[in-house]
Amino acid sequence: QVLGILEANESLHAAFFKYDGKNVEKNAKAVSSKIAALKNIEIKKLLLFSQKILSKITVSADRKENNKNYHLVSMALIHVINTYQLGDKYAAYRCPMVRKKWVQNTKKMAKVHNPYAPEMPHCGSLAH
Repeated sequence: QVLGILEANESLHAAFFKYDGKNVEKNAKAVSSKIAALKNIEIKKLLLFSQKILSKITVSADRKENNKNYHLVSMALIHVINTYQLGDKYAAYRCPMVRKKWVQNTKKMAKVHNPYAPEMPHCGSLAH
């Protein structure tokens, strides 16, 4: 189920990377519904705040606000990745310029895809 959340987050990451407000909102809702369906109470508690934040990611919110909220959700997902052994398909990335982190599928994307800064789409690195 956690991998399902991370898969849904891939679409959200892609919507931020090629910023499209409508897709961003649609995919934020998809991630939120995956969190709602979680059976593991411990992980669900860790992601409860993220569910509230995802509801604030909307087409009508400005990009800066959506970026801030996506960063908060990403931090929670990174915490889950670091706490539970989920394999090496997903990893945390960070951009020192915008000082934000995100989760990226390392198997699909060898290159960094920074979802926050369209002026520097490949700025960032694996977070350690």
